[in-house]
Amino acid sequence: MKIKIFLFFFLISSCFALGQSNFTVSGKVFDSASKEPLVSASVFCQNTTQGTATNKEGNFSLSLKPGGYDLIITYTGYQSKLIRISQNENTTGLQVEMVKAEQSMEEVVIRNSNEVKNG
Repeated sequence: MKIKIFLFFFLISSCFALGQSNFTVSGKVFDSASKEPLVSASVFCQNTTQGTATNKEGNFSLSLKPGGYDLIITYTGYQSKLIRISQNENTTGLQVEMVKAEQSMEEVVIRNSNEVKNG
């Protein structure tokens, strides 16, 4: 009788384990103005160790456990982007447009001095 109970619980737990399969997040990262793909853009899930980089076509793919995630996309010289995703949404074929970041400096003043230092 104990063996039957053990087997019953084992089979039930196996069914639950099989039902929790990973889901895939994939897409393309590109410049919003030129529509050129951004190579080696970072794509990662916040508060996890899951992440990847885009390939030469700007494409990426991640396999994640069921749940909700904040997908962060970064690329040098561009504004970071946050996209909320979950396994209940369509997470394949995402099109991520990145906008160039404003990088301006304050006024720079260059002065010339004719002083001769003693030394």
